[in-house]
Amino acid sequence: MNRPLLFVTWIAACCAAAPASAQDSVSKVGCLPGDTVAPWADATDPLGSEQVNRYVVDMTPFNTSWGTTFAVAPVAKGSKTALQFTGSLLSGQTMSSRALRNVPFPSNAYAYWTTAGQGISNDTSLNDPAGVLAPPTTLGVQQAAAFAEFSSTFGGASYNGIISTLINISDAAPSRLFVTRTVAAINGCDEASNSSQFGMGSIDAQGRLIFRADDFGASGSNCVGLVNIVDDNIFKVATALRDGNVLNVVSNDYLSGGQFDIGTGPNFTTEWLVRNNVTVTSPPSIAPTPSGTPLYIGTDQAAGYLRGTAFGGITTDSSHLATGAANHRGNISYTPRNHASVASTNGICGIVGYDANNKASLMNVWGINSTGAVTGKLALVRPATITDNSTGATNLPGTNEFDNWGSQVGFRGGNGHVAIGVDQGGNMLVAGMMSHPNKVGTNTGTNCIAVARVTTAGAVSWTLASYNDGTSGPTGTGKPVLDGAGNIIGRMVSTSDVTIGSLLGPSCSSPMIDSAGNIWFLGVWENFTNPVDPFDTALFRAVYDRTAFSYRLEMVFSTGKTFRGRNSGRRYQLTFLEIADSNSVSSAAPFSNNICADGWMGRVYPTHPTKSPAHLGGLVINAGIRYDWDNDGSFDNCSTVIGATDESYNVLLYVGYPGYQAHEGPTNPSGLIAQ
Repeated sequence: MNRPLLFVTWIAACCAAAPASAQDSVSKVGCLPGDTVAPWADATDPLGSEQVNRYVVDMTPFNTSWGTTFAVAPVAKGSKTALQFTGSLLSGQTMSSRALRNVPFPSNAYAYWTTAGQGISNDTSLNDPAGVLAPPTTLGVQQAAAFAEFSSTFGGASYNGIISTLINISDAAPSRLFVTRTVAAINGCDEASNSSQFGMGSIDAQGRLIFRADDFGASGSNCVGLVNIVDDNIFKVATALRDGNVLNVVSNDYLSGGQFDIGTGPNFTTEWLVRNNVTVTSPPSIAPTPSGTPLYIGTDQAAGYLRGTAFGGITTDSSHLATGAANHRGNISYTPRNHASVASTNGICGIVGYDANNKASLMNVWGINSTGAVTGKLALVRPATITDNSTGATNLPGTNEFDNWGSQVGFRGGNGHVAIGVDQGGNMLVAGMMSHPNKVGTNTGTNCIAVARVTTAGAVSWTLASYNDGTSGPTGTGKPVLDGAGNIIGRMVSTSDVTIGSLLGPSCSSPMIDSAGNIWFLGVWENFTNPVDPFDTALFRAVYDRTAFSYRLEMVFSTGKTFRGRNSGRRYQLTFLEIADSNSVSSAAPFSNNICADGWMGRVYPTHPTKSPAHLGGLVINAGIRYDWDNDGSFDNCSTVIGATDESYNVLLYVGYPGYQAHEGPTNPSGLIAQ
């Protein structure tokens, strides 16, 4: 799908004609306006509240380039905010690092449909009412995911919102997701107001969400009695406690009540942890504590490491910086896994490190205890030459700096740039996207993913999981992409190939690490099996070989791939996977906190081969999709094709494992077989 200026034209195109609301559904009318829901609709709205919606999404299985079975589902879309636009754009996303097992389903009724035109919208001109499905009576698994969204509104204001999803799954039917979509926070009470702006943070499996809010561009709230937020702030929302009848508007009026959904103590719905901080405070992360109160962990842009559970009890110091790290850049990463090399008992944190020459030459990693205090730390300084142990290729000689932390990311998210995991042999794996040979501002398109492996004794070795080197075509030498037999079906290339020469930022997202050490990322590739239109963006899994300490690339899915929506009754096509914006990595790209550190259904699989799909406990990415609304076999953009009725959406796409092998083909177009 080679498109000039693909990364930036999507931003305009999707707001102009691409609905963005929620779940696997299409509207009754086609094209505009879609079946989106408004973020300001509470109990006073004539059509009823849309603050909390519960519905079923059935995942669709598919096979990768290796024949591995995974499954996808659009678990949520953005919100309807303007007549001239059909939906909000997604910004930073996050997923809970753990999956809770043996948890009751949070509701006894979820909307359920298997036909086009039904959905969750209260507007019956857009959606016919759905049926109701009760979840299993047994206990299940619970995860959570969330995203920030933004758009211009009916009234011309700059809307920001944060949407959370609780995802509950039964062991008996792991491809069925019971979703609770909640408007966790918004920056105004209506389409004319803008009292704050948000940066995506993190969420835990209980749905406790932590995020950043500042006063950048706040234009003067029209909400009666509200005052705009001041400076930098961190808020926490217990989304499972949200009152679905009221709004949760972030302003500087928390102490007087404002329009916050504060709830009542000791289990407050919304808490204001960091208040009016004049130091720029970066998007936060979250860790557990023995008491069950979630721990805020984060950084600021003055080399500070922040942690605590409540306002007045936040500690700030630079105790996380290891020897050789003069400062840090970007946002914090966190995994609940532990490792002896940093003596951690409550997880491991990481961030890109600056050396004494102001180069991002290292990954700074530190362990924490139950209070967030540092238990041990390492500066993983990249060597001058890193060899890909699978292909023998090396990084290009130059400054070779860890990247994807510049531009708006330090304010908007996501989190974080350093991926951390522990393999089946007990080694810690730390990975980061690196620009080579030299970093050119925030606009470098020649990238690799460098991986450091640390033994329990602290010995460090390095390899590359992926790389592009500025080449393409039959003589190109970027990392090969393989099929199941090991044949080369494509290579990693640079952003300029997919944008026809216009360099618009990185060609590779930050990495994510699953429970066995496989590395997931978005990247630009040349598909040798499609010579007419070879350049696309795709989701990749770099499959880990622990014995050889090497990675081979598996293409999971690429733009242009189609899936049959099992609830909408319509096929949808992946039209866009976002890595870069107009001049840097996009906040809507995936980062290390977009993946669960556990395996399928919250378990670990110590004896499964690393290529097993069971090692994926779930991940989320921002995706553009287009439904074949009229069911004619084509996917037409109704903003450019006269008379077209197909519907386009921005969605939070969940990728998981359905628990069985799928066999797609002409006689089985859905790819389903009996479980």
